Amino acid sequence: VNISNVVVYDADPRFSSIITGIPSNDIADIQLSHIQIFCRGGGDKKWATTQTWEDIRAYPEPDHFHETAAYGFFIRHVNGIELNDVKLRFEKDEPRVPFVLKDVSNAHFDDINAAHAPWAAMFVLTNAQNVSIHDCDGVADTQIPAIDQTKLGGQEASTEPATQPSINLPEPPDPLLYP
Repeated sequence: VNISNVVVYDADPRFSSIITGIPSNDIADIQLSHIQIFCRGGGDKKWATTQTWEDIRAYPEPDHFHETAAYGFFIRHVNGIELNDVKLRFEKDEPRVPFVLKDVSNAHFDDINAAHAPWAAMFVLTNAQNVSIHDCDGVADTQIPAIDQTKLGGQEASTEPATQPSINLPEPPDPLLYP
């Protein structure tokens, strides 16, 4: 699967972009490039520690998973994913991390620019193998052969939320001109 040149505007703060397989049936070989997501932000602090539901019997609509611990991408049960030239922004302060990876192998991130509160990590990895991160703002270039759990980026030592500068979102295109 190759998805590129996507702009998302005014994304619902309850949900991230969810890419998830099911236990023993990973989604494989995904490439996402030239992606921009502008989220409303303003997520609840308790969402940052949410354990996203995993009910393989129901159709995977975003609201089925409830709120996610990431405001950008929640990636679970995936073998082989590449994200290149991805930009994530929020309008209102957002306590959640941009990326949560759980039960993921062969994940490669290159040229990632994601707003996040200084006290929040950029990535949260759980049960991840062969993860590489290159040219991601706030995270040193990293190769991770295998890890049970870790956070990358941010200032985990700080306990008080810092003011995260928000951005001014552009006006959406005129629907009459761009249906």
